Amino acid sequence: MKNYQTYGDVQLFDLIRKGEQKAYAEMYGRYWAVLYRHALHMVRDEEMAEDILQDVFLNLWDKAPQIHLRSNIANYLYTAVRNRIFDQWSHARVKEKYADSYREFLRQGVCETDFMVREKELRRLIEQEVASLPENLRKSFELSRNAHLTYHEISEELGISENSVRNNVSRALKVLKDKFGDMVVLYFIFLN
Repeated sequence: MKNYQTYGDVQLFDLIRKGEQKAYAEMYGRYWAVLYRHALHMVRDEEMAEDILQDVFLNLWDKAPQIHLRSNIANYLYTAVRNRIFDQWSHARVKEKYADSYREFLRQGVCETDFMVREKELRRLIEQEVASLPENLRKSFELSRNAHLTYHEISEELGISENSVRNNVSRALKVLKDKFGDMVVLYFIFLN
């Protein structure tokens, strides 16, 4: 049995590239706490910091074979966290512009019937796609987004770890974003 704690970052990353999950778990364990504190310091929101780290580590696992490090793994991970935060901030500005535009649209009272028909159709399509998700993703996602439970509450209800809940919700959102684009994000912000 390998003792991954004795491996250096370069060795671990090479094993991650080969798909070794225990090497990935060791890398995750080494860097999660320090990267979380870094992200939390920048965004001042625990859930957002957790989501950012989840994205960074999922990306590390999914894209490890394509990642060519120019420096050490710590630099890569810090840069990935920083870039993800900048993306979040940029996305927040776009979301705020859309929200302002949406509020202006509602203020002007433009054809609410058309909007309601489109909203109903979007809701139906999203619910249909959510229903087709694998059961573990669907349950975690529905409890998070529809029942508004925390990851901790979901993990207790489903009897799985918070990390598994986080992964499930993240994967479900990715499936929905791939299918509907950013419309799904707007759906969960404004219509759900």
